[in-house]
Amino acid sequence: MLAAKYVVAADGAASKIREHVAPGGRLDGRGALASLMNVHFRSAHLAASLRDRMAMLYFIYNPTSVAVLVAHDLARGDYVVQIPYFPPAQTADDFANPALIERLVRAVVGEAAELQDLEICEVRPWTMAAGVSPKWVSNQGRVILAGDAAHVFPPAGGFGMNAGVGDAHMLASCLARALQADGGTAIELLREYESERGRSAREAADLAVTNYEETLDVASAIGLPRVAADLASSVAASLPFGTGRAVMDAAVSIGLAQTGWLAEDGNPIGRARLRAMRNIFMSGKSLRLHYPDVR
Repeated sequence: MLAAKYVVAADGAASKIREHVAPGGRLDGRGALASLMNVHFRSAHLAASLRDRMAMLYFIYNPTSVAVLVAHDLARGDYVVQIPYFPPAQTADDFANPALIERLVRAVVGEAAELQDLEICEVRPWTMAAGVSPKWVSNQGRVILAGDAAHVFPPAGGFGMNAGVGDAHMLASCLARALQADGGTAIELLREYESERGRSAREAADLAVTNYEETLDVASAIGLPRVAADLASSVAASLPFGTGRAVMDAAVSIGLAQTGWLAEDGNPIGRARLRAMRNIFMSGKSLRLHYPDVR
């Protein structure tokens, strides 16, 4: 057993310690925004094939896949592909088949699908959410939240890690002073941390949600409006599981088919959708990786 004057809970978005600080361990905010399956894989062949189109993020829209490909290590060919699914009709268990995962990865990378060195490293579900703990410091001032234990954001802007670093920087200063202060002053210092970092986290959460919703405008422009997926998911949820799943699978297939228009030369629908997508990019309103006017 360890005895300590303070406990800093930095145990992530699913923090159990948060339950001892905030009512019910809740996070206030938009809550769940999307369910995704993260597939970490490695392929030096893919890295080599993308050398002339090197990027950090690739947004994939094709008749078999809608996904985001994240490049983590271009030298080793380390990637994570994020594949959306729609509970309750679709579940994380649907991705338990290794052969299916490999097919999904190959479908995502498209023309680079002949990957002789494809290695699936890890597969795990992830819920994209936005929320901030209403309390960061326990009533007695002994337990303090930091990082994802205190806040979760969509990854649209890269604010999560930056906010965690900001938490640690301010908390280290406050704790150093609190250890030299009397009880009342120590709690005041920690409440200052709670107030300042809570405000900053709420601003980051709002901006990250805005950024995420702007990325959905691109999908809408090419015939994949989120409202259609939400409607199909709602209908599927009201049906018996087998029927609901069939309805959701059919809706996803119809949605993916919309991307086929983009590849047909001379097709007026495809041209219009590509023009709409280009206008969004040129406006600078999609996936803004910056943090304007706030800390």
